[in-house]
Amino acid sequence: MKVYCLAVAHQTGQKATVLAAEYELSQFSFFERGSVKEFMAFFTAPPTKDQLLHWIWLLREWRIQLAQRTLKWECDELDLIIETRLNSRACSEDMLADKVWPDSTLEFMLPYVIPDEVGLTLRDLMKPPTDVMDLEMLACRWEALENLLEPLRHSGQYVPRVERVQQQYTDKFMAVAAVFDKQGPYGHDNLGVPVIVSADIHNPVSTPAGYSAAPRAESVFSDRGLTGSSGGKVEIEGKNMNRVEGGMEVLSRWL
Repeated sequence: MKVYCLAVAHQTGQKATVLAAEYELSQFSFFERGSVKEFMAFFTAPPTKDQLLHWIWLLREWRIQLAQRTLKWECDELDLIIETRLNSRACSEDMLADKVWPDSTLEFMLPYVIPDEVGLTLRDLMKPPTDVMDLEMLACRWEALENLLEPLRHSGQYVPRVERVQQQYTDKFMAVAAVFDKQGPYGHDNLGVPVIVSADIHNPVSTPAGYSAAPRAESVFSDRGLTGSSGGKVEIEGKNMNRVEGGMEVLSRWL
């Protein structure tokens, strides 16, 4: 990845000497691997409503594929990360859950639970909801947090600080829209799943069959010893849509 607007200069008096320009960000030691995406966010316009709806669809489909273990490589890598952390000397039985699962470990997991097209970082997800967020943004972050928490729940683990943030998004969504799937099913720990009241959710056309998180994970985490060959296959199928009163549509299937 190259940023052509990035230049590092040293100024002596009135003369400035360019020390580096058009370099890969990862070559600079002051850029952590996980922060490159955050840095690039400064040069990216906020996601549009259509993009957010696209991300929501991708996140749900990805979660289904993980639950069905269709994404075998990603599931194996997640299992490895969780098992390695639980067996680490840094963990003990009396350790608080938030200490067992620090942000650094959650960063390792992120490429395997969130598709590359979804432009959200862990820092984004851990920010509490604000009054300026619309329904699509609230729901998108809720879905991304669910993707992050789901593999841990399947392993009998929980991360209180992340679940608290997700609950904040649940409460905010209810306050803004008061639209939830009252028929159920509900999420873990009685967290309701927000329903997007929009007829614009559609199947993505840019996600190719065979897409895998492997290339991104290898490029981001290769220096941390989390590498592997991609083998996950995504076979995305369109979901049936139910039309309800007022022309609004909701997905007929909820996790």
